[in-house]
Amino acid sequence: MYTPSRGSIEREGILDRVREQAIRTTKEYVIFHSVKIKIKDNWALMSAQMRDKKGNPLYAFSRTKNSKVAALLFWRAGAWEMRVFDTPAGSDKEIVDDFPEGYDAPAELFTAFLKDK
Repeated sequence: MYTPSRGSIEREGILDRVREQAIRTTKEYVIFHSVKIKIKDNWALMSAQMRDKKGNPLYAFSRTKNSKVAALLFWRAGAWEMRVFDTPAGSDKEIVDDFPEGYDAPAELFTAFLKDK
């Protein structure tokens, strides 16, 4: 279990993959702030705040006024595959409560994600 370091190829690969989906959702270029990533085996769990190029919050769905994004990814064949992309309205605990079921991601990934501040 670990957190990829800033600027690492692994971290950038995760952020780029999530950014692709975020851009499709918001129709704007996305910059991530307050990024949190945990990796266990071939699984990555990340959350972040979405901002536009000016630093303003980006909302995936205008009715929610929520700029948070969360994603569960799996590393296969040299690339990160998106398993879940969500814009949770609540805390990291709510992300963890929503994601594990129906996926083979290790439970330790979610536990460590909650412990990391």
